Amino acid sequence: MNFNSCKELPNKYLGSDRKKTILIDGDRYLLKFPDPTGDYPLELELSYINNAISEYIGCKVFKSLGIPVQEVLLGTYSEQGKAEKIACACKDFCTDGFSLYEAEALLISRTEEIKTNRMELDCIVSFMEQMEPVAEELKERFFDMFVVDCWICNADRHNSNWGLLIHETSGEMKAAPVYDCGSALSPLLSDDMLSDEMAREHALGTHSAIMHHGSRIWSSKCILAADHTMVNDAVRRIVPRINMHQIRAIIDETEYVSGVRKDFYKSVLQYGYDLVLRPAYEKLISKNA
Repeated sequence: MNFNSCKELPNKYLGSDRKKTILIDGDRYLLKFPDPTGDYPLELELSYINNAISEYIGCKVFKSLGIPVQEVLLGTYSEQGKAEKIACACKDFCTDGFSLYEAEALLISRTEEIKTNRMELDCIVSFMEQMEPVAEELKERFFDMFVVDCWICNADRHNSNWGLLIHETSGEMKAAPVYDCGSALSPLLSDDMLSDEMAREHALGTHSAIMHHGSRIWSSKCILAADHTMVNDAVRRIVPRINMHQIRAIIDETEYVSGVRKDFYKSVLQYGYDLVLRPAYEKLISKNA
């Protein structure tokens, strides 16, 4: 899809001059562009970061599991006098009077203990348990994200990219759909860095942005340990829904991606399934047998 054919609206999204607001079939979309390599401290052998591809595939994986997630489209966009870029259009889910309140903003309005330790898992859980009447929905959404983010190697699920939808008039609350998956599937790696060994390493080595006792959680170890009730519940929900044939088809059908990168994505997700999610699920099933 060529997003240049879409009507551009005044931009309503903050945080980056590389975002535009466009209209597609009457619906508002956020158009996200690749990050330039200059945004990163390391010298990378890339002309741009593959985060638009990561956003698209990451969201499609969540959708395949039946987890509410933003709708995404992949296409191209070229500004006047500049090279064509791959971009991801994310459908605006703030409709019918609902607005997004990021967890970060809500957490800093809590008690001083929660505000100070807001990246700690225990404090996040405590915060969610205070959010009646949507506490259970919010905890399920959060821990489903935790498990799937581990699978898709998304190490950047911090408190500014998940949250609640709150109605501006009635005050009704609900968990926001999953959004912002641009750090999934190792977008900083160039094609010549990709290998089966690298895929296995990333599948096992991703750390969450969420902390436990001051250290970032090693996601795969946490899942395999099977000692956190809410993580275990998410594993039980998610693993039976995984269809690896469907996952491979999502990747194969994604445009603008090289064959080498597609193979890498499929290997990462296969290793994550074979070495983390399925063993964790089987461990939990055998415990309950």
